[in-house]
Amino acid sequence: MGGGGNNFHILTDEELKTAGIAVPTDMPTKRERYAHAKMDLFNMAVVDGTGQGISVQNKDSVVIAFRLDPKFKGDKKFPNEWKGITRDAAGQKVETPAQPYEGAGGYMKITRVVGSPKPQVFIEYHLVFDEPFGWFQGKPVLTSKLPTKIDADVKSFRRDIIKFEKENPPKPAGAQANAAEPGAKK
Repeated sequence: MGGGGNNFHILTDEELKTAGIAVPTDMPTKRERYAHAKMDLFNMAVVDGTGQGISVQNKDSVVIAFRLDPKFKGDKKFPNEWKGITRDAAGQKVETPAQPYEGAGGYMKITRVVGSPKPQVFIEYHLVFDEPFGWFQGKPVLTSKLPTKIDADVKSFRRDIIKFEKENPPKPAGAQANAAEPGAKK
């Protein structure tokens, strides 16, 4: 978000075992993962967080929820922490000492719109996060920049959907899902 330096890593089974977490078992309608993310917030703070994510689906909707997992507070490899970014006399970035970070979570629900002449979905999401004073020294950075970032992400998501629809046109009504494509050999 903002200044670059973002990365995302889904923890492996071995990494989960090392952290003392039972390896989740996927089920047909539920998946669980643990992931670590590192984000540079507008060149003013760097946030590391490791959390649990769960997706649950049924025939009409998918819910994806996540939260920072407090088990990773102080973890050497996958910490939940933040560091402020300052500048030295030469203008070079300097990170402040790490501080614990505990406050982030959210969910997204994608619901099929029933009865629509064209396939449509309704998407809602909610995010909750702690914004320590040390990130921006009380300046309204996130409240001023997040709406623009979210708007850009929504537009990008819409473009991706349109591109997907063009590259994967729906089968004609009444066509069988596993029918051979025209000209295909049987």
